[in-house]
Amino acid sequence: GLRSAWRDGELVYAEVVLPDEPVGSAQGFGIHPALLDAALHGSLLDARAGSQVGLPFSWSGIRTGDASGPLAWVRISPAGEAAFRIDMADENGAVIAAVDAVAFRPVDQAQLERTQGNGRDSLFTVEWVPVRPADAPGPIPVALLGEQPGLRERYADLDALLGAVTAGASVPDVVVAGVAAEVVPGEEAHAAHAVAARTLGLVQEWLAADALSESRLMLVTRGAISVGEESPDVAAAAAWGLVRSAQSEHLGRFVLLDLDPAEEAAPDWAALAGLAESQLAVREGRTLAPRLTRAAESALPEGPWRLSPVTKGSLDGLALVRSDADRPLEAHEVRIAVRAAGLNFRDVLITLGVYPGDAPLGSEAAGVVLETGSDVTDLAPGDRVMGLVLESFGTAAVADGRMVARMPEGWSFEQAAAVPVVYLTAYYGLVELGQLVAGERVLVHSAAGGVGMAAVQLAAHLGAEVYATASP
Repeated sequence: GLRSAWRDGELVYAEVVLPDEPVGSAQGFGIHPALLDAALHGSLLDARAGSQVGLPFSWSGIRTGDASGPLAWVRISPAGEAAFRIDMADENGAVIAAVDAVAFRPVDQAQLERTQGNGRDSLFTVEWVPVRPADAPGPIPVALLGEQPGLRERYADLDALLGAVTAGASVPDVVVAGVAAEVVPGEEAHAAHAVAARTLGLVQEWLAADALSESRLMLVTRGAISVGEESPDVAAAAAWGLVRSAQSEHLGRFVLLDLDPAEEAAPDWAALAGLAESQLAVREGRTLAPRLTRAAESALPEGPWRLSPVTKGSLDGLALVRSDADRPLEAHEVRIAVRAAGLNFRDVLITLGVYPGDAPLGSEAAGVVLETGSDVTDLAPGDRVMGLVLESFGTAAVADGRMVARMPEGWSFEQAAAVPVVYLTAYYGLVELGQLVAGERVLVHSAAGGVGMAAVQLAAHLGAEVYATASP
């Protein structure tokens, strides 16, 4: 944080405060780098600079004191035509650091804009690209569970494999297990639940099998993901979502493999097992793995933009589209530069095309007010605000001024963006509808969910006795 005041070309004071848990460690530094960097920002507020920005390039007379901490008082005074003297002290006046002169080299705003334009290709997307098996020192032991064809080392299930290992059989490096989805038209949701339940049971059994703690489990699906333009099997896709979570919690224990729905032949299991990949797909005889690649320049529209489901049904249908956030404001509206947007399950349903009606992505956000309508008197440009903001997955958004409020001191934009929907929903239910008061009892259903956790906190804050339910 930075608060400052200038007078006659001199920064009278600036209070610089690091967050409670600053990123990185200051160990080995005389002064925390983030604190020093924030202190220098005060020099950029010099009204004499006009359309130019000064960037520091020469330092002289640097001294550090014994004081340290997350807060500093900074005095910046002129030290020549294009230089400043900087003095930093803690809240008790002890010296943190002093610099006799920091020379600034002026940079024209147009240069910065050109640099920013060159970074338009910094947007990335995930693409499936071909990979080749690495040269292995020897054959990789692979065992198959169930009906997967292609190897002699086959076992009916995990219990049969564990029994064979206990009896003296060698421990395979990779165990292959199929995850099949049996979908009846109109029963896709039931099929997804069944696949997720079977996959979860297998994953739990695998993690509990100490004899296989050094092995990897390769779960095989068919058509569960969209590699190109094909539509994925939504039931089998549930297995991928579940196992991806397991991969993040148990590194190196799981591999996901999706086979070509149009190809019945068994792949080369040993070659696939030799790849150091956590996710693989086989399409038209090619082995593919996900890679982060630069998006095309045309992916970023001119002017303000937002994320929108151009074609619904899959995350692949998301695209950046031109936003109307620069339109003229109505009297009650405010224009906000979005710094963080809250992600809700509603946004997932909209993207997948199962949300009723036509609704845009983004319903809450935090950011900085850029402009206010004529009837908005409680907010001004520069205010840090949070609230209900539609179409908030973008650079800027227009919101009803009555639906946003100033952020509390000390909150980050990420914290503020995660609050409005769940807490307003819980508050409306408890206070406006339920008229909950201190001393009453309240039952919060699904208390482990977003709104549920907010309701538990608000009910406790109101002085109620809280009972809660939560599923396993």
